Amino acid sequence: AGELIIPEYFKIMGAFGAAMMALERNSDRPIKLRVATEGLRCYLARKANETEIGHLRRLIYNRDGSTPLNECLISGKQGKKKVYLGVDVGAVSINIAVLDENKKLLAMKYLMTEGNPIESVKKGLKDVGHEIEDLIEVQAVATTGSARYSIGDFIGADVVVNEITAQAKATLDIDETVDTIFEIGGQDSKYIRLKNGAVVDFEMNKVCAAGTGSFLQEQADRLDVNIDEEFSRLAFNSKAPVDLGTRCTVFMESDLIHHQQVGSSKADLLGGLAYSIVNNYIEKVVGNKKIGERVYFQGGVAGNKSVVAAFENVLGKKITVPQNCNVTGAIGAALIAMERRHGDETSNFGGFDLVDREYDVKSFECQHCPNHCHVKKISIGGEFKSFYGGICDRYELKGEQTTGQVLPDLFKEREGMLMSYYNECAPNAPVIGIPRVLMFFEQFPLWAAFFGELGVKVVLSDITNRKLINKGLQEVLAEACYPVKVAYGHVANLIEKGVDRIFLPSIIDLEKDKDDVARSYNCPLIQGIPFMLRPAFKDKVKIISPSIFMAKEKGNLEAEMKKIGKEFGKETKEIASAIMAALKAQEEFVRMRLERGQEVLKTLKKGNEAVVVIGKPYNVHDLALNLNIAKKLRHLGVLAIPFDLLPLDRIELPPHYSNLVWKNEQNLLRAAILAKNNRSLNPIMITNYGCGPDAFFWKYLEETMEEDPYLLLEVDEHSGDAGMVTRIEAFLDTLDRPKARVKEERQEYLSVIRPSGGISIFKPVKKIRELDKTFYIPNVSGHSVIWAAALNSVGLDARVLPEPDELSEEIGRRYVSGKECHPYLLTTGDLVRMTELEDFDPDRAAFMMLNFDGSCRLSQYALSQKLVLKRLGLGHIPIVAPVASIRH
Repeated sequence: AGELIIPEYFKIMGAFGAAMMALERNSDRPIKLRVATEGLRCYLARKANETEIGHLRRLIYNRDGSTPLNECLISGKQGKKKVYLGVDVGAVSINIAVLDENKKLLAMKYLMTEGNPIESVKKGLKDVGHEIEDLIEVQAVATTGSARYSIGDFIGADVVVNEITAQAKATLDIDETVDTIFEIGGQDSKYIRLKNGAVVDFEMNKVCAAGTGSFLQEQADRLDVNIDEEFSRLAFNSKAPVDLGTRCTVFMESDLIHHQQVGSSKADLLGGLAYSIVNNYIEKVVGNKKIGERVYFQGGVAGNKSVVAAFENVLGKKITVPQNCNVTGAIGAALIAMERRHGDETSNFGGFDLVDREYDVKSFECQHCPNHCHVKKISIGGEFKSFYGGICDRYELKGEQTTGQVLPDLFKEREGMLMSYYNECAPNAPVIGIPRVLMFFEQFPLWAAFFGELGVKVVLSDITNRKLINKGLQEVLAEACYPVKVAYGHVANLIEKGVDRIFLPSIIDLEKDKDDVARSYNCPLIQGIPFMLRPAFKDKVKIISPSIFMAKEKGNLEAEMKKIGKEFGKETKEIASAIMAALKAQEEFVRMRLERGQEVLKTLKKGNEAVVVIGKPYNVHDLALNLNIAKKLRHLGVLAIPFDLLPLDRIELPPHYSNLVWKNEQNLLRAAILAKNNRSLNPIMITNYGCGPDAFFWKYLEETMEEDPYLLLEVDEHSGDAGMVTRIEAFLDTLDRPKARVKEERQEYLSVIRPSGGISIFKPVKKIRELDKTFYIPNVSGHSVIWAAALNSVGLDARVLPEPDELSEEIGRRYVSGKECHPYLLTTGDLVRMTELEDFDPDRAAFMMLNFDGSCRLSQYALSQKLVLKRLGLGHIPIVAPVASIRH
């Protein structure tokens, strides 16, 4: 290895280099320091003036007589008062609120956790107790926030409530007409929508912290600005706040440094930071969700008046910041404690002075399965309290029975059906390894029966566990979605078991059960998984990977099975018998699960709420890929139903989804429609970071569910239980309201489709020719002008849009989630940009969009962009997307 050399003046090597270049080029022309500094000052001033183009509107905050934050609503504390205590424990801060029976705030405390929430809670309670303990009687206590369960155990909480419900409760107590809540804290941010006093929708930030208080604090520190005393004052002095965009923290920090280097003032930088918080929050948290007219802004960041002003500029709406906005979570928790107390119940509260109370956490590694979970055993005051941290119920459910234990575990039942086809063969039988990945969770009965009938021993990889996941992350050669990364670990696991042949087919498409869709493809990664794995493992194992088409148009399943049978030296008769057994097993598996689903649906009564878990089979049925959501729902007393137990074949998709090409997404949409039309069923979708089809499907789910509740959970290798449980609890709190059925409105076909091929690119079909419109074509390649020429040649008015530029990207970002592919962002930006032109006539316009008869996301551009037009009130504009079929 070479030697790593760190120069003495490593921080200023660039300046050294510049000085040396100046010495070489200008050695005969000395420059006085005063002249040089003046020249630099002029240069920076000129650059600052140049960059004012594209800067943001000045921030203005016009509020008279606003109540100071952190001021209690009453100051008198005479006599013993019955009170209710709320404690909000977040990642960065702890908030405590004490309310009397009239909902008046008697005392409050806001302090930072400094990495030790237990000690911070002790200090906060002691401070509050010192102030009012002798004057009150605590009737009930509630905890909320990310550490609500552990802190609840520690202080003796009577109620534990999720932070979505707590924030909504506090705001509704202030204003019953509120319809939108923005809450931005240190590391978390939330959007909550209310209707008639009930939460009807919500969202939380996922991974990115660019729109939270911690990011604002870091950048204020970088600029040497006190965030409480100086930030807003300086930001309001900005005449042209810089535009830092809405990208992740790293890029925004780079933009900030760039603006500093070109001479932007500190005021302009701070104004830009205020806007960046707002724009990130709107893009990454609110997304396409509705923002009402009565908007409340709370959380620690709401105390920053420049951020409030930025919200008002961006949204064009009045933003209300409630008094004590930084402790609304604790106030809401106290209100819920008051609401849920029954009669003369005695509180479990341990008191304000908990300095001497011991909180002991011991962890051990469970050896009962390959997950080797690190289970934590909690003891408080020397008494055992609880276990947590395990994936299964081995420790957590020891002791008294919970509501969830009496509910059927339909996921376990479905796994039993799947694995019932796994039979042992003779010890000396030939061996094939099958990894528990991707379509294994749907098609294992087919292949288990096939190989079993052939006398081939099937060796399975282990159930997905942390060790296996880590191995996959080490082996993966390129960035991929989470399930594909895990697949690498499963193959490595089979190699460790001594398997020399692995069966992992390239399954191009699945059976097309109904004629309401054109295709039934798998995603490109399922199609290509064996070809991705081969380079990683090379000659360590042979991967048998037939390319299988299961749809009728090109069905070759039985032909490929015959080839596999021949590879194992089997006779034609033996192979035919194995094929028959395989098809029968798969058919029987589907029948069994549907029959069980029908039984469950019959047991649902009016008022009983159940959750349908939807997602790809591997997301829904691999416990590690969904953080065992079935267990979490059962712990909360909710019946969880796997989507593939439902009669999806009874659901007809609306015609505009005819070009939804992926079979898995079709099933998810059918399940969502079925749930929407059943008052007892509510969908939770499990997805994973980086899923291409789901990036588009989210919009379809949103359109289908409209204002009815649904929950989207995104999981990857970094996901943890706490955030998922919060989302689930908040979701369950939204279910107590009537649902609207799917609208029976006629929707147009968005795409001109030729499922059987044969479209002539140079001769537009009759449907296109009959449109008396001006066709606008995106400028995506040289082919765009050919499209226009083809249309012009038959007398149609077709025009190619200008090439995409930075403005196209900027506009496009407002209408995408950020998870779609980049060409979609650009073409969407160009489409919206066209509609904003003064001479654009929506009644005379039509857009032409690319399309593809394959599993590429390009097939979804037209449908998704039609939803964008609908959002803009321009849903009547046609989008024509011809399909040139690749089927021959």
